[in-house]
Amino acid sequence: MKKRKSIEQVEESNELAPKFDSNGLIPVVTTDFSSGELLMQGYMNEEAFKKTISLGEAVYFF
Repeated sequence: MKKRKSIEQVEESNELAPKFDSNGLIPVVTTDFSSGELLMQGYMNEEAFKKTISLGEAVYFF
C-alpha cells in the first residue's frame, strides 16, 4: 500500500492508499452479491485489509 499524498492519487491513480482513522481502522460494508442488500458493517485494520487482498475473501478486525 502506498502512503496517501493527494486526492488525485486516491481518485485518479492505480495506487492503493486507504485512509485509516486515528485508531488504525477503516470502515467496510458487506453486501449481498445478487440483491445488493446490506448485510453488515465492520472495520478492518491494515493487517485485515492486507489479508483480505491476499486471500480474496473478507477478513475483519475484532
